[in-house]
Amino acid sequence: MANRNVPFLLALALAAAAPAHALNNCSSFSDLRGQALVTVNVVNQFRYSPACVRISRNATVRFVAQFGSHPMYGGIVSGGSATIDPDSPIGPFTGGLEASVTFMAEGEFPYFCDFHYNMGMLGSVLVDDSIFRDAFE
Repeated sequence: MANRNVPFLLALALAAAAPAHALNNCSSFSDLRGQALVTVNVVNQFRYSPACVRISRNATVRFVAQFGSHPMYGGIVSGGSATIDPDSPIGPFTGGLEASVTFMAEGEFPYFCDFHYNMGMLGSVLVDDSIFRDAFE
């Protein structure tokens, strides 16, 4: 007898295999765990590089941008709208050329440029202390 749940189970398995983190279009992250200082720059006027970074707890991310032209806020962009997270350790950075944040707790911290998020100027910092976990899974 055929199992009618096969398409559902296949869809469920594929969904489980999808990346768990996809905030601000970050389906993959530059793995920079173990580095004490990570720098995120603005490139091509309207992109961060690397935009999506995975770091260890207690690492510092230095954001380099002209914040007067590219004000940065912590928060999520979804459906063409940006929502500022008032509890985010990122920003607001609205002036100057450089800002640094040391991430003391694990979690995901998305960010965006308030003027250009609709042009793809967004990213996320994933703080993950599991530097050796990936090798054993």
